[in-house]
Amino acid sequence: MPSHQGAEALSASGRSSEKLSLPTLQSKMKSDPDGYESELILLYSQFNGIGSAPSVAKDLGDRALILAHVTPFYPNHLAEFPKQLAGLLSSASRSLPSGLRCHVAQSLILLSNRQAGISIVSSNFK
Repeated sequence: MPSHQGAEALSASGRSSEKLSLPTLQSKMKSDPDGYESELILLYSQFNGIGSAPSVAKDLGDRALILAHVTPFYPNHLAEFPKQLAGLLSSASRSLPSGLRCHVAQSLILLSNRQAGISIVSSNFK
């Protein structure tokens, strides 16, 4: 499991020791998808490696929202991401902290509005 670097800043690999806030990183990933591929891989592996305990729920929710925002820019890397979110919400929604549940739902709505994984979302909740 990768080391947890906090929700507020992430080191931009290959860019000295620059620390980027997650919203700034999201913006940079949208403007230069190829240049921030390693950060995407790090974020996605952190999303997959973080549990759903209340102390880490905010980090997981923040990463879910950022990954939802950049999914259209990384269709190959994040092809399974909408399905993961829908599966998480349908299988564990009652045990997730309310804030995390809200972030996951917001991420699915964003993906649905962008037509990224809409069939996955609707098929899991019928």
